Amino acid sequence: MVNFGAQLSECAVLFRIVAVGQNINVATGSVGMLWVMTGHEGTMRNIMAASAGVILLLNVIHVPLLRAVGAALAFALVLIVQNVAAAYYVWRRLGFNPHPLIRARGV
Repeated sequence: MVNFGAQLSECAVLFRIVAVGQNINVATGSVGMLWVMTGHEGTMRNIMAASAGVILLLNVIHVPLLRAVGAALAFALVLIVQNVAAAYYVWRRLGFNPHPLIRARGV
């Protein structure tokens, strides 16, 4: 019989870090698809390109120091920044609130 307890407890930290990033991803909604559907593919492309550069930089810095935890942190941070930026630009450029908890413009 194989005991998975030790391996799973080591990975619990990684799962928690990635879960925080995914929770923010879900909370911001489908803002990436919204950009594509409204004809603003260029804006989403720029956000994705900046995110790709940032995750490469963070991985180069964090993975040698923190190994898997560094990769999980880089992924979660970039996912959060990417989705929050996309939601912010939906609010600023398209003029409507992508999330009910964000205060609408002029209210």
